[in-house]
Amino acid sequence: MSDDRLLLRGESDDGVAAYKASARARIESIYDVVIIANIGDQDSDLDGGFAERHFKVPNPFYFIPKRPQP
Repeated sequence: MSDDRLLLRGESDDGVAAYKASARARIESIYDVVIIANIGDQDSDLDGGFAERHFKVPNPFYFIPKRPQP
């Protein structure tokens, strides 16, 4: 198996945050690693865990507001 992988979200996949968290979980289990840092500019980039630390960086060009949980 090659270490060069690109994980893409399919049309049938659930929300972005859920997909990103499951992708991080897959990476940790396939490669037997611990993701130590997760960096993103939206809350959906960081939600769901599977990283030791999360860093949100500003993006002056767009912002997607977080939807309130029901």
